[in-house]
This record gives sequence, C-alpha cells and structure tokens, in this order.
Amino acid sequence: MRPLKHVLFGAIFSVLIFLIFPQIELLGLLILFFSTFMIDFDHFIYYAYRKKSLNLFKSFSWYLKNRAKFCSLPMEEKRKIYGGLFIFHGMEFLTVLFLVGIFLYKPFLLVFIGFLFHLFLDWYAEFCYKGKPIKLSFIIDVINSKKLKNIDEV
Repeated sequence: MRPLKHVLFGAIFSVLIFLIFPQIELLGLLILFFSTFMIDFDHFIYYAYRKKSLNLFKSFSWYLKNRAKFCSLPMEEKRKIYGGLFIFHGMEFLTVLFLVGIFLYKPFLLVFIGFLFHLFLDWYAEFCYKGKPIKLSFIIDVINSKKLKNIDEV
C-alpha cells in the first residue's frame, strides 16, 4: 500500500480510537497516528542496506519504480517475487512492542496498535495484489526469500 494511503487510513483509525478512548489524550493520539505509517521506516533501512545509500528521495523513487515493475507482472510471476525483507513487518517485532508496552512503558502499546493496524492494511493489499496468504513472520520471510527472486532481479 502506498504511504499516502497509510497516512490517510492511519489518521482515520487514530481519530476513531481517540473518540472511543479519549483518555489516551493528544500525545497518545499522535503516537498512535505516527506509528500507523512510521513502521515503514524499515523499508528505508532495507534500501540503505541493499543500495548502500542514505538518500531518502532515491529510496522512495526506487520503491516506486519497483512497485510499477511488480504491478506490470502477471499474477503467476508476482508469486515468485519478493520486494524486500522488512524487520518491523512481522509478529516477532510486534511481540517485543507488546511486551515492552505491558511491562516497561505503556505508550509502546499504542505503537503496537498502530503497527498492527498498518500490518492489517499490508496483509489485505498483499492478498489482493498477489493472491498470497498473509505473511506473519519476518523469520519465515527470510527463509522463503531464498526460494524467490528479488524484484531487482526481474
């Protein structure tokens, strides 16, 4: 899903949560809102690792180019491709956020909720665009990526 959609849906989601739970206050609303799309920072980390560049604009351009390339492929080819490995996009990282929120610092629960909402949007898009089952684990993604081609190789 494109970043602007994540921001839009994240804003709607955050306001709804705030209306239902006003006790989270303005700071909680902001933490929740930003976490609905800042999870994608791992896309930049992946780009920086893969391309050895810290240029945010080139990163965004690279992803747009790869997305266009991916969308032009037939469904069967899409299933043979992976777009990257994203450390924050898995249950392992969500579990850490949840545990830190429960036992150490409560605002991390809002980050957990925002990340989880983002992942639901990603899972829906993944299913619609690739017809693949939902990806739940970063570790499993790493294992499965060895059998697939990276979008850069297409």
